[in-house]
Amino acid sequence: MHMTLNFAAGRRVDGLLLAASRGRMRLAVRNRNETIELNFQAGQWRAEDGSMVEIEALIWNGLTAIPDWCGEAAPRLFTAGG
Repeated sequence: MHMTLNFAAGRRVDGLLLAASRGRMRLAVRNRNETIELNFQAGQWRAEDGSMVEIEALIWNGLTAIPDWCGEAAPRLFTAGG
């Protein structure tokens, strides 16, 4: 599954989901020698350094989807103009 993540510092990353559960995700990211692990803590996905991560997009089989285990963190809604 292809994912796009937004990190708190404004960095955007594309990756491939390797494994996931309700509390943890592991992704392979281009130009990195190791995988990224995300943990679900206090209602928010967080990177290994504790910074918040927003799941911007999940694409599976050509469709965009948000699995139940991912939607436990309230998704951010984007509107025109901001």
